[in-house]
Amino acid sequence: MSELYYPLSSYNYAANNPISYADDDGKDFILTVTRDKNGAINGVNIAGIIYIQGDGASSEREEELNEFAKNNLQTKTFDGVTLSFSVKYKYSPGKTKKDLRSGENILKFDKAKEDENHRSHVNGEIRDDGNGNKTTRTGQTGTIYGSGGNNRTVLHETLHLLGLDDRYDDFSDATGTGLPPSIPHTGYKNSIMASRNSNTLSNAEYKRYIQNAEFRSRYHRSDVLIFKINIDRDSKRNLITPFEANRHHKFSPWANNK
Repeated sequence: MSELYYPLSSYNYAANNPISYADDDGKDFILTVTRDKNGAINGVNIAGIIYIQGDGASSEREEELNEFAKNNLQTKTFDGVTLSFSVKYKYSPGKTKKDLRSGENILKFDKAKEDENHRSHVNGEIRDDGNGNKTTRTGQTGTIYGSGGNNRTVLHETLHLLGLDDRYDDFSDATGTGLPPSIPHTGYKNSIMASRNSNTLSNAEYKRYIQNAEFRSRYHRSDVLIFKINIDRDSKRNLITPFEANRHHKFSPWANNK
């Protein structure tokens, strides 16, 4: 939607940082900042709508997920900046990808049991620059196995749609459960993005949102930003997500190009 704001910058679509951020269609999630009377940022809000559909999706599940998100995506303040979330689930069996507007996404529930071959995920979109260079970016859709899985799994994948990365590494497939065990990254042990036993985010993830908001709004000169994250693969086709020290997730559906 950069054509609406061309007086600001021709790179407005990527928050004036096209190297690190990409938003080809203006649709993913919305980051909004508020400021005090001196112009300093004192609030950051992360907003997104997630339409649920498929096996086990219903109006009742919509209500349940909204309550779960409300209880676990807590509002926190760091150095005078308050970060909050506005995540809304909506049951919409007829919604399609082409119907999606800015900040809207779809999670489809599948009755297949979640295991190594059916692992809940957010879809990537491969873009080719015409010179043989391909980049994979987070899309606006995903699949939750096990008829919608548990609420924690849905929130974990939702947070991928809202720009957060996995914070763990799989190290073996010999678990007997169909899913490999994982090791949380340093500083993320209690994060929902790293542990199957957590429903909340780490302070580091809150601070990263705030740092990104301050950086982007400074150069973007806007208090409303819409963007998505880049992901890529290494030479072995393993999934790589940004900002991670150990970035390989060998058992991701993307690792096998599915």
